[in-house]
Amino acid sequence: MMNFNLDKSTVFLTLHGSHAYGLNTPESDYDFRGVACPPIGAFTSPFNHFEQSQGAHDFVEDIAKNKLPGFGPNDDTKDCTIFSIQKFVKLASDCNPNIIELLFMPDRCVLRTSEAWEYLVSHRDGFVSLKAKFTFSGYAFAQLKRITNHKKRGDNKPVKPTREAFGLPREKLGGTEFINSILHIQNDKSVVLGDELVERAKNEKRYNEAMREWKSYETWLKERNKKRAALEAKFGYDCKHASHLVRLLRMGEEILSTGKVNVDRTDIDAEELTAIKNNGIWSYEHLMEWTDMMDEKLSTLYSENPVGLSKKPAIKKIEKAYNETISRFYSTDR
Repeated sequence: MMNFNLDKSTVFLTLHGSHAYGLNTPESDYDFRGVACPPIGAFTSPFNHFEQSQGAHDFVEDIAKNKLPGFGPNDDTKDCTIFSIQKFVKLASDCNPNIIELLFMPDRCVLRTSEAWEYLVSHRDGFVSLKAKFTFSGYAFAQLKRITNHKKRGDNKPVKPTREAFGLPREKLGGTEFINSILHIQNDKSVVLGDELVERAKNEKRYNEAMREWKSYETWLKERNKKRAALEAKFGYDCKHASHLVRLLRMGEEILSTGKVNVDRTDIDAEELTAIKNNGIWSYEHLMEWTDMMDEKLSTLYSENPVGLSKKPAIKKIEKAYNETISRFYSTDR
């Protein structure tokens, strides 16, 4: 990765996450996202490259302290990702939900902008396409998978296995490799193994698998976010993932039906999304039914295409806007 002054190269910086969606609470962490135009060498040399920078930066912290009244001494900028203009444009043209929304951020969240960035924003409609149906629903169903996996684990808590429960003596038969060898050899008709040995090996394998499952569950419990675990225990499923799921599917619906990317949910559904996340106002069963309904609705909108979105992003227009953005950045007095 090439070395350069990221501060001077960053053309855009914004608050992201719950603050951008209007879902933040006093306990919410600060998330930051940005876009940078790296030195010309990143565009012309195969040996210098820059895709993104993650982690805290002094200049981001200085901006946050100066522009965010709620940013205190206990807050940090470690959740910060600054993308190269190349990577950003590629991901945005793919309708990546976490990326394309940077082109539609509410003014209250923008911490730094530039003439070059504003030019790219003026061409943001070219990034919006029917691909949103697949990307927004794809990200939503990734949240659904986390919800169902967590619930499955929570509802089916394994019990620590004992050797006695599997009909095994205290002494192990041998390691995994030895047990697997016995089970493999039993299929060889030229070798005769006692039924008792084979059954012992099978039970050893079942016991080992049960022990791995139990250890995995114990590790999962230990590493889980305590606040989210408490919410899940209270409401029966991970409500924070549910809030993300609902927001993503609704944003996908809005794009397909209006062509607009509504990042700020303040006057749309912020109160409901916050209540889903913090108060569990939707039951697990309702969430599942609603998700199925929305999946069908998105498919219908995709087929009918009421606002005439293109199936693919306007690549030529995006490339032209991308090149002009870079040109404008480097034509300024740096």
